[in-house]
Amino acid sequence: MTMDLSNINETIKLLQELIKIPSINGTDGEYKLAKYIKIFLDKHKIMSKYIGQKNKPNVLFELKGTEGDGRILLLNTHLDTVPVQEGWKYSPFKGVLKG
Repeated sequence: MTMDLSNINETIKLLQELIKIPSINGTDGEYKLAKYIKIFLDKHKIMSKYIGQKNKPNVLFELKGTEGDGRILLLNTHLDTVPVQEGWKYSPFKGVLKG
């Protein structure tokens, strides 16, 4: 199953939803973010699984291409963020669009 994020509005909405989950290191936010991602993938019938620590999981999944046996792209990231500091013009957990 493939995921179609070619609709810019759907892509922006997904990114805003991810940003709204405070995944500050040392809180349960990393778990909440991983859970959101897992539910999103399940909804789109994309096989996935949790890996790593129970309270700080990562989500592992694979999206297969539609043509041949081409090159493989690996995306590797982390879910935690640093604590929020003073001085933000907009809330760091709102996903505000400007311009």
